Amino acid sequence: MTSFLFDTNFCIHFLRGKAWARSALAKVNVLEASLSVITLGELYEGAHRSSSPIKELAKVEAFFEPFRILPFGRDEAKVWGLIEARLRRDGLAIEAEDSMIAATAQWNGLTLVTGNIKHFARVRGLKVVDWEAHPPKPSAF
Repeated sequence: MTSFLFDTNFCIHFLRGKAWARSALAKVNVLEASLSVITLGELYEGAHRSSSPIKELAKVEAFFEPFRILPFGRDEAKVWGLIEARLRRDGLAIEAEDSMIAATAQWNGLTLVTGNIKHFARVRGLKVVDWEAHPPKPSAF
């Protein structure tokens, strides 16, 4: 059974009510799905910057409730440092938050669910899926 880490991009699509994101998430066993504390921070930031922060914060809180939230600690930082060094050396740098999410997925052996495949494909060895382009099949879970 594959375990997944949801990127901020996917979470935003879900929170905005995109049918494909809601359908895809409905096919996943919540015990196999995780979120990074980095994604949590990015979603809180977006909620605070919105025109309706109280409403958006409540949506974010409700969304996160069933998921395991993975920390960004020493082990993830080691992986992140390697990812950042490689990307910068190769002239392929991505946002620090994204490379931290990628490091969290790699350290925990998870497949990253994102709509930003082109961006995350720069990270060597990262397992990535785009459920908007290729929806999951319930039999895979």
